[in-house]
Amino acid sequence: KVTWSPPEEGKLKCNINGACRGNPGMGSCGFCLRNHTGDLVFAKAKGIWMTTNMEAEALAIYEALSYFHGNGFRQVIIETDSLCLKRMILKQWRVPWEMVERIEKIRNRLQ
Repeated sequence: KVTWSPPEEGKLKCNINGACRGNPGMGSCGFCLRNHTGDLVFAKAKGIWMTTNMEAEALAIYEALSYFHGNGFRQVIIETDSLCLKRMILKQWRVPWEMVERIEKIRNRLQ
């Protein structure tokens, strides 16, 4: 059973996702930001170029981080359904060469 739980008061929770039709294929990515009561604060989604599922997931998290950075959000919990992406960002798994630049940009935004 999968459930969503709100963040503690004073924090926001961001859920991200990226996907493509085929792998590779035409992709899309997006994220939504909710507060401690579960109310939607902001959401964004967009279609993207020919890509892979992993690249779409990475672009979704980068887009979310860029939004937080540009709007002064600091207390944000990010949730993703991509264990691979999470482990690459945390330097627990090797990053494929074609993803190195995007993962580095994500790591820089996290700082």
